[in-house]
This record gives sequence, structure tokens and C-alpha cells, in this order.
Amino acid sequence: MAEEQQLRLDLEELRHLESVAKRPRVLSLLSSEIHSVDAKIYVLLEGVNEEKVESNFGEMSVDVKFHDVQGKNYRIAIPKLNKEIVPEKCKVLVKPTKIIISLFKASKGNWLDLNFKEDKFKPSVDKGKEKDPMAGIMDLMKNMYDDGDDDMKRTIAKAWSDARSGKNADPLKGFGR
Repeated sequence: MAEEQQLRLDLEELRHLESVAKRPRVLSLLSSEIHSVDAKIYVLLEGVNEEKVESNFGEMSVDVKFHDVQGKNYRIAIPKLNKEIVPEKCKVLVKPTKIIISLFKASKGNWLDLNFKEDKFKPSVDKGKEKDPMAGIMDLMKNMYDDGDDDMKRTIAKAWSDARSGKNADPLKGFGR
């Protein structure tokens, strides 16, 4: 809780400094520091009535609905965010030509994306199982096969069947020896 209070005070001071700063480099440094504490989503939409905005923030999700905007309903939903947020501190600010959705990050840092993306190349660590050294390569090949297009699957299947049958293709074939 004390860390959260310190983070809040830091953010207030940074915002004050940003309003006072005049030099472009100082402004840039302050902006990047402020954005490491929160993330903002800008929605360009006119005619939004503040009373007709419904927002729901979870620790890892955002769901904002705009009801009856010039006869239409709009929704922004991110079911799984990149990292955790503090739902109680998140807010929606309605302006005449845009809506600003502020997400307060649970931990300070930069996000590369709003949406969660699983690292496909990160090896899964099974400490209970002892695997042979080739298992990691086999898992990588399996993932490439499962996620690959038809050409990738054909190439892997051909290489696999050639290796199993003992066929060794001559790598210098076609280079006129």
C-alpha cells in the first residue's frame, strides 16, 4: 500500500513537472515516464453522452460500452490485457470529439501492446520431468508444424519422412561438380 501511495505521488509530481516544462527533450522524457505508470486509449467518437457510457475494468480486462451515440452502440473490449491494471484507478473521460480511457498499471513499466500475447518461442519449463536433449527441438518443431501454413507442414513432413526412411538428400545436387 505504501508503494502504491509513493507511485501516486510520483505521478502527481511528474504531471506537475510536465505542465511546467518547456523544452522538447524534457517534455519527451517526462511523457515517457508518465506513460510507464498508465496507459491511455484514445477513441475518436463525437456526440457521446457521459451518462450513456458503461465501463467495466478487471485486473486483466477492459470493457467500455457507448450507448446511443447518434443512434448506434459502440464497444471497446480487451478480454486479456498485456499486464495487470488497478481497476479502481482506471477511468473514462468524455470530451466533445474523443473519449480517453486511462488504465492505471499495477506495475510500472512500458507495454509493447495492450493485448496479451503468448510468447510462442518461450520454452515451457517442466521441472518435474526430465527430458532428453532433443525434446526441446522436437517441441519447437511440433509448434512450428501446428502453427504453420500448408507449405510449412508439407516441408516438415517431407523432411521427417526422409529422415525416418534414411534418405539423405545430396546438399550439393544441382551445383555441377
